[in-house]
Amino acid sequence: MNALTIRAASNAAELAALGTLQPLSHPAAATEDGEWWVAVDARGRIHGCARWRTAIGLVTPRYWFHVGCAVHAAPELGLFHRQRTLLLGNDLTGCAELSDFGFAADADVLAVGARLAGSALARATATKLIVELPGLRDAQGRPPFWEGLGRHFYAGDPTAAAARHGALWRTYVAALLPRETLLVSFLSDSAQAAIGAAAATPEVQALLAALQSLGFRRSDYVAIDDAGPVLVAEAGASITA
Repeated sequence: MNALTIRAASNAAELAALGTLQPLSHPAAATEDGEWWVAVDARGRIHGCARWRTAIGLVTPRYWFHVGCAVHAAPELGLFHRQRTLLLGNDLTGCAELSDFGFAADADVLAVGARLAGSALARATATKLIVELPGLRDAQGRPPFWEGLGRHFYAGDPTAAAARHGALWRTYVAALLPRETLLVSFLSDSAQAAIGAAAATPEVQALLAALQSLGFRRSDYVAIDDAGPVLVAEAGASITA
């Protein structure tokens, strides 16, 4: 692969060209904030892109589920029961974020993803940088986690809502989700297995490997629609990008 340069999309033609790239998840709505970055070679060909935000949730709230633990114990009865829990919240407010990755059909996702994320780490001024990866979906494209939890509170099609509103749709639907701590054991087996699991596609797995090579680690937070993992790294790292 030719050497790649990471920079902001510089003109309308480049922004239009991003529509030809293969997105890892649903396309983001054009009304969302943030700056589009592109990975371009010496001939100006775009190999990949991502949306950069310096600090998230400071105007419109962002929501995630925190994956925690609840213990029920009664020593006299010989009882000790540990369960995973979910709690809706805004804990990652203010973090920098790299999202909405897209890649050319023949791109080396591992290499291009590492260049984009490495550049973000080097430029971020917030304490942490996050990347949300798409979660598991079934053969029909439905997230098992949403089928097990979210659809009980919002009967609409989450894919259609995401296509219309982009990531902002999670803010809208969060108003319908419970604020109480939820016991994961009440969900279906498939929904439980989806919590924190990244999509099994080669592209997502390659991006996951690229992020982990740069020091990103899985956090205790997942997306509220498909329970995809939120990876976190300390921002401002000295990385060649």
